[in-house]
Amino acid sequence: MVSNKQKGANFVNEAKKLFEKFGWTTWKPGNKAVFYAPGKVFSQSQDIFEVADIEAIKLGRKTHYIQVTTATPDDETTNATKRRHKFEGLPMDYAYRVPVVMARKHGGGWRIWLMVDFIEHDMECHSWIELPGEHLNDYLAQNKDPTMKLGGF
Repeated sequence: MVSNKQKGANFVNEAKKLFEKFGWTTWKPGNKAVFYAPGKVFSQSQDIFEVADIEAIKLGRKTHYIQVTTATPDDETTNATKRRHKFEGLPMDYAYRVPVVMARKHGGGWRIWLMVDFIEHDMECHSWIELPGEHLNDYLAQNKDPTMKLGGF
């Protein structure tokens, strides 16, 4: 039986390979620390900014910071919502960076949310949009950042 930790690591590697398939260069941090207790060894993984699992770059595109999580069968958004809130607490310049939350759906497939910036009433604003799974490959394959609209892709 595969542990939850191993499942999570597998999902992160799957997301990493997906970005790389479309020409992105990715970076995933290693382990931060190892703790020893009598008869046990614990390792704590290191997230980028304590939020993201992967950093992805591609010429002509904003840097993407990706948090990978799982979507529970009964509620596919709970884990992703928690991860989005963690991103919202970061002082991030969205003109150059895109926070991404990818939730692995029960039974396969991904749900993806991107933080996009827009101007409203002469103020710079940010909002999460969900990228439909069928558009993920097209989004990753593009060589420049697409124009995003609130309410969808």
